[in-house]
Amino acid sequence: MKTRLSTLRRLVVPAFAAVAFLCSAAAAFAQAPIVATDPWMREPMARAEQTAVFVVLENKTAEKRQLVSATSTAAEKVELHTMSMEGGMMKMTQVKAIDIPANGKAELKPGSFHIMFFGLKERPGSGASVDVTLTFDNGQTLPIKAVVRKPEGMR
Repeated sequence: MKTRLSTLRRLVVPAFAAVAFLCSAAAAFAQAPIVATDPWMREPMARAEQTAVFVVLENKTAEKRQLVSATSTAAEKVELHTMSMEGGMMKMTQVKAIDIPANGKAELKPGSFHIMFFGLKERPGSGASVDVTLTFDNGQTLPIKAVVRKPEGMR
């Protein structure tokens, strides 16, 4: 009888500990302040030393947040940018931060806000992924993997 109880304890106690750990990890993930979805990088054009990264950022808090920087070992310089129409021409401008509304989303997409890579150290092809770390105004960092895609309409 003691042997059965001892065996049962050796099996049940670790199983309960594992379940408790998984539940707490899932709760922490579900309450992540900023969540990134669909991160992707435009495949660099032939001989181009720059490209852009796009992602949807969802703020799950009641406070406005700002994306204030991004870093990657894949480029010499990484900046936050936006696109605007000026005098009938598209103009790219560096910005200090990208707002993410409280309980809302910011979509970094072509023709709008994006993360710009200058001085590419590698030329990743379609399907590869590039590591990027996002930093927010509250100090939170969020590592993402941007999957390289060909721009729509290009072969």
